[in-house]
Amino acid sequence: MEARGKVKLVTAGPDSDMSLGWFSSAARNGQEDADARNFVGIHVGGPTRVGHYFIPQFATAKGAGKVDKGPILTPGKVFDWSLVYDPAANAGHGEMRVTLGEESVTLSLKPGQKAEGASFDRFGLFTSTAGGQMVKIYLDDLTYTAGAAPP
Repeated sequence: MEARGKVKLVTAGPDSDMSLGWFSSAARNGQEDADARNFVGIHVGGPTRVGHYFIPQFATAKGAGKVDKGPILTPGKVFDWSLVYDPAANAGHGEMRVTLGEESVTLSLKPGQKAEGASFDRFGLFTSTAGGQMVKIYLDDLTYTAGAAPP
């Protein structure tokens, strides 16, 4: 799975965050715990003292993972970005790599996490279900991989 494009953070409130990537529409419609399942993508957020990290994050059907820090999305600046999830990397356990401008961060899945499974039927943006404020962000030249529609 791959996604890329350009991103510009216009403004964001303290303790605000959002996500960009593949997810389950059932999670976004209140049928599941939206922040705990079925997501592969990028988390934009972080402690207010730092700003807004642009980091890989995933949530399987049973658990989740993300890195603690990574590239910072500076407001007002346009960045090229990319996300690559390679299920064969990391000795077959899977790996996510996010690049923002010239900086990259890698999230290696732990043994067994990939086998927990996840279901995706959408690609897009969404906000956290708890706390925070608004995030105003622009995306351009967006491309992403998508699977075939079910028969």
